[in-house]
Amino acid sequence: QLQVINGVTFIGEGVMIGTGSYTALAAGQVAATAALLVSLSFATSLPAVWIGFWIFNGVRLLSVLRHHFLAGPLARARLDQDESAAHSSP
Repeated sequence: QLQVINGVTFIGEGVMIGTGSYTALAAGQVAATAALLVSLSFATSLPAVWIGFWIFNGVRLLSVLRHHFLAGPLARARLDQDESAAHSSP
């Protein structure tokens, strides 16, 4: 199941690279790394380490989804704004 999450995350990060959204990509990586470090500080067993990897990749996935659906250049709201601006130009 973790590979499915990783697959979607890698595709989304590739789209972020393609659209030049390097700042959002870096911010997502920093947040994911911070979450991983916090979770590993509490890890006392191998399953706890795996939970840390789940948290790391989950945060990366949430970052990608946020960018794609809410904040990025391909988000529906952004595309609608660009389309309405193109129609209102003289």
